[in-house]
Amino acid sequence: DFPLPYEVGEIHLDQGDILVCYTDGIVESTDPEDQEYGYQRLVDITQENSHMEARALFDLIMGDVASFRAGRDPADDQTLVVIKKGLTG
Repeated sequence: DFPLPYEVGEIHLDQGDILVCYTDGIVESTDPEDQEYGYQRLVDITQENSHMEARALFDLIMGDVASFRAGRDPADDQTLVVIKKGLTG
């Protein structure tokens, strides 16, 4: 019994597609002026670096979020999963 409604679905990823799953602690991270990291910044960094492997892109995003916070501790949990479909055999 999960207290919130959820949907089960299926998506198809083509070669090179990237799926980024994240918690609100990523996009709601704030800088010292209390500006949020934001969804668009996450989209932009992903698109600009789509040539990277999934692990490298994960590290880049998490590093960017940490830099954005400028040394402040996260106010919420931060979970990020990056999946990139590569060549199949």
